[in-house]
Amino acid sequence: MTNLDNLQDLIDQQAATEFDVKFDGDFDNADARIAYQALKNTPEFKKFRDVMVEQYTREITSKFLTSIEGIKDLIKQAGEE
Repeated sequence: MTNLDNLQDLIDQQAATEFDVKFDGDFDNADARIAYQALKNTPEFKKFRDVMVEQYTREITSKFLTSIEGIKDLIKQAGEE
């Protein structure tokens, strides 16, 4: 099902983007920036990123499904009137 695959890809991309925005590491201090770049290259940070992206994916999916249920209810109500 290509449409479902595309939807999942979009959700995955949005989750990764949300992580990157939140944990951007935009530091004014050069030492902090260098330390953050070193941290990003560790297996622990990669694991943390993977876990957080999974969490964001679940949240995005839940919000999407809730909104679909709302639309479904509106359509059902409109048909009853």
